This record gives sequence, C-alpha cells and structure tokens, in this order.
Amino acid sequence: IGGVVVENRGNAPAHNVKIVLEYDGADVNRIRHLQVVSDVEYIVRGGGEHQSFANLRVRQLDPGKKLVIYFSGTSAVQPRVTVTHYEGTA
Repeated sequence: IGGVVVENRGNAPAHNVKIVLEYDGADVNRIRHLQVVSDVEYIVRGGGEHQSFANLRVRQLDPGKKLVIYFSGTSAVQPRVTVTHYEGTA
C-alpha cells in the first residue's frame, strides 16, 4: 500500500496536469486498488485497477490545491510517478 500527494505549491494555477503512476515489469506488477482524494475535479484517462499504470488528468490545479492518490499493488515495488503540465490553449 502506498500513496502520493500532488500539490500546487506555486503562486499560479497549473493547467492540463497529467499524473502517471506506472509499474516496471507490467507482467507482474498490477494496481489492485486505486483511490483518489482530491480538492479538484479529475478524470482517470487510462489504466487503473487491475492494470500496471494509471493516468489521471486535472484541467486546473490552483495554488494550495492537491490530490492524494492511494494505491495498493501485487508486490512491495513502488510505481514510478510522473507529473507534468502544460499551458496550452483549449
């Protein structure tokens, strides 16, 4: 069981935030349970429970707002977590 906090500690909103949790060795490591507690609206764009990855997207993460992502897997291996954002237009 593990968790990750994604929080905007800056002074400006972050737009088009993409959060990826990904296990190496996809044949063995799978996400058994995934729960997100969030201050903002988000969508799961791909993966999730019973997959080796999860992609989440947040349109705007304002300063001080956060998501907490809880997950459990089939082994004690922690997933790689990547967070990116871009300031593109619609």
